[in-house]
Amino acid sequence: MSKRLVIITRTLPLWVGGTGVLIITAIFAVFVANTLFDGAVPPQHVVSHEALQQWLRVAFLFIALGALWRLRSPLSAQWRWAVAAAIAVLGCAVIGELAGSLLSSGWIAELSAGLGAADSHERRLFRLGAMAAYAVPMLVLLAAGEPPPDTVANQNRISSRIAALLVRWEPLLFAIGASTLASLLLAAAFVHREITWLAPIGADTTVAACAAAAIRAHWRADRLAFGSWMLVCAGMIIGLIMGIYSFGGPVPSPIGDYNAFPRVILRDVHVMLLATGIVGVALSATRRSHRGVT
Repeated sequence: MSKRLVIITRTLPLWVGGTGVLIITAIFAVFVANTLFDGAVPPQHVVSHEALQQWLRVAFLFIALGALWRLRSPLSAQWRWAVAAAIAVLGCAVIGELAGSLLSSGWIAELSAGLGAADSHERRLFRLGAMAAYAVPMLVLLAAGEPPPDTVANQNRISSRIAALLVRWEPLLFAIGASTLASLLLAAAFVHREITWLAPIGADTTVAACAAAAIRAHWRADRLAFGSWMLVCAGMIIGLIMGIYSFGGPVPSPIGDYNAFPRVILRDVHVMLLATGIVGVALSATRRSHRGVT
């Protein structure tokens, strides 16, 4: 009985966060269905989505805390650096979020007001940066808790040098993504929009790290984790594609302005793929706990 209680305690934050992500994903799915049925985007969708993103960040925080609670010791030196970077970024994000919520006046309110309307470039960069400050560290902590390659069965199936190289550098890739993506996006929002040209440093390394996590899941024949990490990769690749034309990117938008029907649908599909994949990775982690793997 005590062992079961320990397992429940260790996995409870993952279940709470995962349930929250599922609920928010369902709301996004309903919005997409209604938008497709009506053929038009509701005028207040940006404001309503901003509120949903706040709750999504809270759900991500629960998953991150659950993943941190489950980390096994000792971690390799590379993973310790990645986890330290993730914790630092996540801590700053939580402090900033609390400060912004608790203070109704002062420099934080003035700074937020200076970002402009909800669909301005700066406000959009701020939302994306705030989400990255929770999502990327959460992915780092989830990946750090998975079995390392030297404990995986059937490791002799490794046939791709690229795959092996990705797995070898996975902790460093995650550390770079966690350290740079959110900070660059927020700097672009508050300092200068052109800083977004540096954002691919964090975005590309995070995608590569998630691909490495998917490879490790494939090596250990964990279909749920593999499929979930692949969904995360698919969602992030869509985000990379959108980054080509968003925020005044190098090419003009081929599907209209920010509030155009196809762009809204594509953004929501991007969110739903990421969210579904994250829930699957969290569910895989809880399953391993119940099976006594970790």
